[in-house]
Amino acid sequence: MQIVKPFSDGVLITAAWERFKEKFGLLILAMLTFIGVVAGIGLVGVLLSEVHEILTLIFILIAILASLVMAPGMTKLYLNILDHKDPKIGDLFSQARRAWPYFAVKFLYGLIVMGGFILFVIPGIYWALEFSLAPWLVVDKNMKVMDAFRESARLTNGYKWDILAFYKVMSMVMSFGAIIFILGALLTKQIGILGYAAMYRQIESGKVVMP
Repeated sequence: MQIVKPFSDGVLITAAWERFKEKFGLLILAMLTFIGVVAGIGLVGVLLSEVHEILTLIFILIAILASLVMAPGMTKLYLNILDHKDPKIGDLFSQARRAWPYFAVKFLYGLIVMGGFILFVIPGIYWALEFSLAPWLVVDKNMKVMDAFRESARLTNGYKWDILAFYKVMSMVMSFGAIIFILGALLTKQIGILGYAAMYRQIESGKVVMP
């Protein structure tokens, strides 16, 4: 079934909600693992500050490295949940080899968007939409950094304003979590990211993501 323009925000949100309900426990465990590993390493560094300050710096750097290793793993976990591909907590550490290209694409994406906003805002919005799929492509398709940017530009051609509208809808969904403080924000963020994953998968595959 070929994708229909514009894609249905309702279908994507429903798909995200259904996957969230199915894998609620796994998502909570993944969040706690991510936060626990980074915070735990950082805490060790703080405790060792009395021994030598350089140890604190070393452990802070290790904590940052751990977050960089797990970040693409989280992206892989979301995609596996969406695709029903036996998602597991080990996915967090399965993309260690993609840590550098994932960081590089996120860093360059931020620079491009920031540069666009300096150039009277509109270019920033346009480039943010055009290259929004690049981080997903680095993990999902094992693409190199510049290849991911080029492929994102190709895939988003003709969809940019639909993507912007979907981001606005998902932002409203996630904002509801802020009303019930940190826990609600964390949970609705998971639905939001699954929604973005569903949007990516629909555009990338050319097929409607079923709830």
